[in-house]
Amino acid sequence: MTESDADPKPEQTDADSSVPEEPPADRSNSTDTPHPSSPPNRGRLLTALFALLLLVLGCAGALTWFGLIKPLQERQATLEQTLIRQQGQLASEVGTLKSAQNTLQQAVADAAHQIEAITEQNLALQRTFELTRAYLGSSQDDWQLSEAQYLLVLANRILQLERDPARAARALTLADEALARLAHPGLRSVRHELAREKLLLEGLPTTDIQGISSQLESIRQQLPNLPRYSPAPGAPNPSQADDQSASHWWQRVWRDLSGFVTVHRTDEPINTLMSPTQQQLVTTALQLRLVTAETALVRGDAITYRLQLQAVRNGISEIYLTGRSETQAVLQSLSQLGSAPLAGATPDISGSLTALRQLRRQWSAADETLSDSP
Repeated sequence: MTESDADPKPEQTDADSSVPEEPPADRSNSTDTPHPSSPPNRGRLLTALFALLLLVLGCAGALTWFGLIKPLQERQATLEQTLIRQQGQLASEVGTLKSAQNTLQQAVADAAHQIEAITEQNLALQRTFELTRAYLGSSQDDWQLSEAQYLLVLANRILQLERDPARAARALTLADEALARLAHPGLRSVRHELAREKLLLEGLPTTDIQGISSQLESIRQQLPNLPRYSPAPGAPNPSQADDQSASHWWQRVWRDLSGFVTVHRTDEPINTLMSPTQQQLVTTALQLRLVTAETALVRGDAITYRLQLQAVRNGISEIYLTGRSETQAVLQSLSQLGSAPLAGATPDISGSLTALRQLRRQWSAADETLSDSP
């Protein structure tokens, strides 16, 4: 389609016909200028607008990419790093838990071994208990009888060795209570003997043997330190000879004559003159007498005990200064110990023990006879 076809020629009017026609211009040399409102120019404008729109959309997309997507990527990278770090920590904690689990398993194994060892010990104790029960008897009555017999043995030992009637009577009472719990008619004779023995112990004085022994030991240690009588300075010593001072006969005669009379001035009572060696021997003898008195106390020999204490008091009065406070305190302690009540000969309380043993032997023989009978 050409421009001539697109633009139809207008009809000529009378006015136009009167005007002479101009000759047609040369089309080849002329340049066609499109009209602004022509269709080709409109299409180029739309294309430019579309391209501008695409450019704007591209810029907006780029801005959106850098404004939204990149922070998300950075956030994702941070999260990945955090996840890796937490995975490492989790792996470390898992290792720690595994180590703790191994330790716990080892502890459980050790506890199992200990439980097994304790179980074996319990079984061994149970077997020992069964053997002991079989030896003493399988019934509760045998246990009660064994307890009463032990208390009777203890009462005899306390009375014979410690000389303590009160504790011995307490042991007899406990034995009687053990027999009373059995309520067996065959034990009547044993309990009757127990009642008689308790009456014998009620009238005996109680002696504190341990306390008296401690006081005697203290006095024995104080004896060497007590103040003793010593002769005045310059007095002759009969245990020594002075041959060098008696070089001439007249000096020896004068020494012998001057030794007949010696004057001492002292405020203490007159004591026996002894050399230090003799005084030491007397002190040792007094200590041995205190040991003898302690032995007599344990044996219950009241006569020997008091005689030894009286001998110690006399010896102290002979070689020690009785006016001093230390010596008076020792003499006063000896007087108090000598007047202390002592139990004499202890009564025999073995009758109940003998009766109980005989009764148990009879019962054991009867049980064996019944077990052997068909």
